[in-house]
Amino acid sequence: MRHMNRILRTAISISLLALAPAAWAADRTWIGAEAMSANNAGNWSPAGMPTTDDSIYFEGSNNTSCMWDLSLTLTSVTFRNGYNRQVNINQPMTVNGEFKMISLGATAYFQTPMSDKSTLSGPVTLSGGVFWVQGATVVAVGSITVNNLSTVTVVNSGVLKASSITVNTGGWLSLQGMAAMTPVLTSSDTASWLSIGAYGHVHIEQSTVSRLKKDGLRLLGGSPDLRLSTANFAGPLQPGATVLSFVNSPVVVTTFTGVSFSSEAAVNINASMLGAGSRITMRDAQGARIGNAFENDPNSRVDWPDSPSLVSRDSFQPYGMAYNSQRKIARSSNGNLYFAYVKVYNGFRRIFVARSVNNGADWFDTTSVPVETAGSEGGTYHQG
Repeated sequence: MRHMNRILRTAISISLLALAPAAWAADRTWIGAEAMSANNAGNWSPAGMPTTDDSIYFEGSNNTSCMWDLSLTLTSVTFRNGYNRQVNINQPMTVNGEFKMISLGATAYFQTPMSDKSTLSGPVTLSGGVFWVQGATVVAVGSITVNNLSTVTVVNSGVLKASSITVNTGGWLSLQGMAAMTPVLTSSDTASWLSIGAYGHVHIEQSTVSRLKKDGLRLLGGSPDLRLSTANFAGPLQPGATVLSFVNSPVVVTTFTGVSFSSEAAVNINASMLGAGSRITMRDAQGARIGNAFENDPNSRVDWPDSPSLVSRDSFQPYGMAYNSQRKIARSSNGNLYFAYVKVYNGFRRIFVARSVNNGADWFDTTSVPVETAGSEGGTYHQG
């Protein structure tokens, strides 16, 4: 019997040791009593530095900023209502559960070195405050939900890799770059695609968005606030992908400038559900998929007023297409080829212009009507 008791006690001891790490996990609340460092036992309640699998809380009753200088895997992180300070995350943070921000005045400021990354495996729920990525890489494996009065901001070469972002009414998604410092928004890994749906504000300036899902960046009803300036929508993309899609948007009047569309995009803009009175003006658009040849715009809500500048001309005179010895092919500054030719339209020979984005392998008319309407069979064509 004694021998059996010893065996039982030993088995219990081994089991307790195996469970010990989970037993050590704690809920720790920031009090900031001794300067800003998270690597200070006196700054936490209960006293002691955070350890693996802890849950971290920032409370309004302890309103001091925090310098997160620990590299740990945590269970969860919560910014509770009333906490109005900034947490500077200078070391890689891994969170297996929820990352939640409730306080309107709080900022989670990710600024770890680019060689490192923070990984948020659970959902990121923002119901207040600012989720700021600057010169750092943050991987959000779970969904990101940006609610009213909360913001996701990526600036200065910051990289946000995400699986799904929903910007609800009153929420903000902002990418703001500058020369040689381009923020990137992309999928959480190379085997997945990024989903973005927005009822709220989306501002993208001098930034790159890549690996969008097949339905693209979706503007979901209401009057979405979408601002694009020098925004690069890059590949890879899924076959048949759309870049910008207005879904159930009654009236949108806006101008986008310098937007670049990947050659892998099948549709640049889906405007089929825009309401009467909408007008999208695309100024100085770039890339291989610009213009109405690649849009879904049955009601003509999208304008492409800027013709690419011509940088070279080729003396190419296919038989039957020559007219007054004029050169018929031009290459634009973005590499596209443009070819003027004559075909019969309503019983008359008219001049059309076709475009090729793949160096002449495929050609598409730039308009459905002639580029001139004067002249007739055997008459004089006006050329500008």
